[in-house]
Amino acid sequence: MTSKTQLTRQIKSLQVDEIRQGLDAKPDLLNYRDPRGRGRLHLCPGIQADAAKAMASIDIARDLLARDLPINAAAFVEGTCQAAPLWYAVARGQNLLLARFLLQSGPAFSSAL
Repeated sequence: MTSKTQLTRQIKSLQVDEIRQGLDAKPDLLNYRDPRGRGRLHLCPGIQADAAKAMASIDIARDLLARDLPINAAAFVEGTCQAAPLWYAVARGQNLLLARFLLQSGPAFSSAL
């Protein structure tokens, strides 16, 4: 059975099928946040330089959003800076493909405008 730790590892290592199966079996793990406040969507930025990883991160993000995970949930807020999943995609993963997907998938930063 999938645990929160196992699911976190699967997301970080971009194991698309295992993540889907784990969340299908235990949907309550979807909204887990780690001690830094990061949710599931924050953890899947992948790496832009690796096309396969970038595409896997998009597959994971698409599945998480389809399960109604909030696209703009901030892991932390410092002043006007909100570490939303889009921030993680750019700053941590340098994954412009995932960033573009997130921008096209929802009203990113609309609450800050």
